[in-house]
Amino acid sequence: MRALAQSGLFDIQAHTYWHPNFKHERERRIPTDLVKFVKQQLDIFRERIEAQTHQPVDLLAWPFGIYDYELIAIASRENYIAAFTLDARAVRRSDSRFALPRFLIVEAIGIEGFARLIADPIAQESP
Repeated sequence: MRALAQSGLFDIQAHTYWHPNFKHERERRIPTDLVKFVKQQLDIFRERIEAQTHQPVDLLAWPFGIYDYELIAIASRENYIAAFTLDARAVRRSDSRFALPRFLIVEAIGIEGFARLIADPIAQESP
């Protein structure tokens, strides 16, 4: 990770500390505990990445693409500037900067699929 960051070709950003499903966490925690838990998930991982890369971390990928208005508010208060979902489509002007869609790239997509996606992301959107 350090080598990638030092190359200047990669921007290492955040997910969460251990990739929780926030929907399940909301169901099993009281509201104040949920806020504390989310803050820890956002902060611990960011601190570790910043310590390793010596670069600021201010973008977030929502685990499982799960987010809601309360999670967005917490991320905003924790000084994240944008976050990404798993909505497989191109970004629209109307999208919240804390709910930006992204395409999940996995090995199964292959080189040809990846080439098609970057050539025309709108044509590759999920129905």
